Amino acid sequence: MPRVVTDGVSLAYELHGHPGRTALLCLHGGGCRGSDFAPLAGLLGDDRVLVCVDQRGHGDSDKPVGPYDPHTLAADAEAVCRHAGVSRVVVVGHSLGGPVAIALLARGVLDVAGVVSLDSPLLITDGMSAGMQQLIDAYAAGNGPAFYREFMATVVGWPDDGDAFDARLALLCTVPDHVMEPLLEGVVTHDATDVLTAHPDVPLLHIDAGSHITDLDRLAAARPDAWVGKVVGTAHYPHLESPAQVAAMVAHFLGRHGL
Repeated sequence: MPRVVTDGVSLAYELHGHPGRTALLCLHGGGCRGSDFAPLAGLLGDDRVLVCVDQRGHGDSDKPVGPYDPHTLAADAEAVCRHAGVSRVVVVGHSLGGPVAIALLARGVLDVAGVVSLDSPLLITDGMSAGMQQLIDAYAAGNGPAFYREFMATVVGWPDDGDAFDARLALLCTVPDHVMEPLLEGVVTHDATDVLTAHPDVPLLHIDAGSHITDLDRLAAARPDAWVGKVVGTAHYPHLESPAQVAAMVAHFLGRHGL
């Protein structure tokens, strides 16, 4: 697994696929890792490279005291892309990865040719914001891990596969407290409205899994041109529960926009 060190933090990443069309920079959600995108790589990697990052605090990357805001995570992703020799990307962000994708677009260091949001809080709903604030308060009170496990059990999915459910929930709960609390704060305070409206030339696909994470009405107001797709039969991890469904939407989006 390749690694790059930036600002003293060692970051691990995986490369999948074959050079050709625009590379996909794949950013996982909180408690996950870059290898989550391997199923998509098997379906989308025939003619493009997928750069799959273990974001700081996750997987085989370092877990420093901080910071963990979306702009810091975006700077990490930029360092990974420089190391991988990639400068033009479509950013695919799941959950936490969505705000990081928007931070990359705002920073303008990479040539972001498109954004794919996988059930991510681009414009977080009031209900999800309140739930995540409860999580933040629980971490501040010292009982964050138990509350987090209970919270995430409602969105994991795999209702007919207990082993997959248990494995995903166990992985989610491996993130250290000093990582999770600032990650949650970064998501709750994130709002993509200004960045999205300032970049109408960057195609946007939001794939919704019915988790009520992104306010679809606000998204339509900010970017009426955005593509919004809905998966069926999955929870918050559609790229793992039903990768073929997600890959078909992503492939059509990329093809239609010449990416």
